[in-house]
Amino acid sequence: MSKFGPDWSTATLAIKKWNEKKDAIDLVIAEADTPKLQPGNYASLSEVLIKLAADAHVTVAQYSIKAIGMLAKGLRKDFHDHALQAMPVCLMKFKEKRQGVIDEIQSSLESLMMCVEFGEVMEILDAAIKKEKLPLAKQNIAIFMERSIRTTFID
Repeated sequence: MSKFGPDWSTATLAIKKWNEKKDAIDLVIAEADTPKLQPGNYASLSEVLIKLAADAHVTVAQYSIKAIGMLAKGLRKDFHDHALQAMPVCLMKFKEKRQGVIDEIQSSLESLMMCVEFGEVMEILDAAIKKEKLPLAKQNIAIFMERSIRTTFID
């Protein structure tokens, strides 16, 4: 994953065409598609993916969120700080109407929950649900909260 350093980050953010950005993100997804990733410095990579997750183009955002989820799943606790930064951006994307995007967001958020404790994200979830005006987005945030509670607090 060392090839995704600051040079890759700068080059990816400079790309104008959405399909070329998607191709760059696909490279990250292909590299991160392992059960366990080697711990290291993923700061510039996660920063770029978080920026691209907020992109106006739905496909770029969807693939960025997928890459964030793959990194979270592979790094677990080593991705803690980045997971806390990525969570609000992912929750913001629940405004999308396409079910495939919603499913990808749910999956990535579940992977992010492997990196953090539920208590740490309660404020983020509370702020997201209060800030959100669309009923569908509020519903999706509530669904995610319910899933997280069911998997986190097991008796």
